[in-house]
Amino acid sequence: MIFANRDIKENIISLDDKKDRVFFYLGESKSSTETDITDFVIDLDTQYDSNINGGKEDDADVSLSFGQDNNIVEISLNERKNQTVKISALDIQGNVVDTKMIEIQKEFIQEEEIDPSSIVFEGISESEKVTIEKIKNEVKQLPKQHRLKALMYVQKLQEEWFDAAEKTKVIVEFEGYV
Repeated sequence: MIFANRDIKENIISLDDKKDRVFFYLGESKSSTETDITDFVIDLDTQYDSNINGGKEDDADVSLSFGQDNNIVEISLNERKNQTVKISALDIQGNVVDTKMIEIQKEFIQEEEIDPSSIVFEGISESEKVTIEKIKNEVKQLPKQHRLKALMYVQKLQEEWFDAAEKTKVIVEFEGYV
C-alpha cells in the first residue's frame, strides 16, 4: 500500500501548481504475495534510462530499506507534463514481490508545439542541410512528450551553428537527451 500527500485516483496524481510536491509513504506496505518486504526501489521516470545501460526497465533512482527514513520519499519532478513513477517492493533475496506504477500529471504545464519547418538553417552546405532534415524527420517520429524537447534542441543548434564550442555543447546535450 502506498500513501501520498496528493490524492491517487486510478494510479494518477494530478498537480495544479508548479510549487506542488509529491511525497510517498511506504511504511504500511504489504506484499500481495505474503512475502516480507525488505527494500524498495523507485524509478522516478520510466521513460528515461537514468543508469544509461540501454534499458529503462531496471532503473533504480531511489533505493531504501523498509523502515529507513520513516519510508517517506519525495519524488523529484521532471519538466515534462506527464511522469510515470515505478515503485517496486523487494524481498530479502532482492526479488521483486510487487510493483506499482503511478503517473504524475502536471496540469500547470502547457505543451507547446514547434513546427519543424520553421527551423531553417541559413548559410550551411547542402550536405549539412540534408543531415539537418534527416534529424528533423527523426524528431517528428518521436512521441509527443519527447518531440517538443527534441525540437528545442534543434532550434538551439540552429542558433549556435556558427559558434563551434556552443554547437558542440548543444550536440552533446541533445545526444544525452536522446
